[in-house]
Amino acid sequence: MIRITVELIPYGLENLKRTLTKAEVWNDNTSGNDTIGNYRFKLMDCGRLHSRIFRKGTVSGFPRKKMTVWSLLKRVLNSADLR
Repeated sequence: MIRITVELIPYGLENLKRTLTKAEVWNDNTSGNDTIGNYRFKLMDCGRLHSRIFRKGTVSGFPRKKMTVWSLLKRVLNSADLR
């Protein structure tokens, strides 16, 4: 699984940091292979007390050996349709 965490660090002070949002991306174990991956994801808002999932989805046919994790994240965000 890949987890992306976005933190707010006021004035660069680590002791004041706060998690704003998280994304988790994992292989869905379907018909992918060594070169093509199929993934599921969830995007979460992180409040002070708990996290809330606000988008879920899939990315299919990702060429995992030709593209980077940043490309996968871009496809996740495009698939989530965050308009």
